[in-house]
Amino acid sequence: MSAFPIRGSVEEPDRDPTVVALEDAGAVFEALGSETAREIVSALSDEPLSPADLADRTGTSVQNVHYHLDRLTDGGVVEVVDTWYSSRGVEMDVYALAAEPVVVCVGDPADGAADSSDPAAGRALAPSD
Repeated sequence: MSAFPIRGSVEEPDRDPTVVALEDAGAVFEALGSETAREIVSALSDEPLSPADLADRTGTSVQNVHYHLDRLTDGGVVEVVDTWYSSRGVEMDVYALAAEPVVVCVGDPADGAADSSDPAAGRALAPSD
């Protein structure tokens, strides 16, 4: 039995959509540029996870997960929400999505075009059928 709490439940705060102007979206697009990064984001959409758990889910190394988490954090896509401890007492950051959803706005977000209640805002970047 460990003296450290190995895993606690992570209560995610309610998150509002994040609106990013197109001219400021470079870091988001760069962070999501690889399939591994998108798999990490997909896994985190289910629940907060540690890098080791993400490595298991995505079939890659913990080192590769850390690389992508650094880029996703820099891009504002994910954030550290808690700390868990391994069975050896090593601290592990727990990551979750920073916002749900992230909306990239073409034009001035102050004009209200990216209002999350506006159905057109959702269609702007939705995949076409």
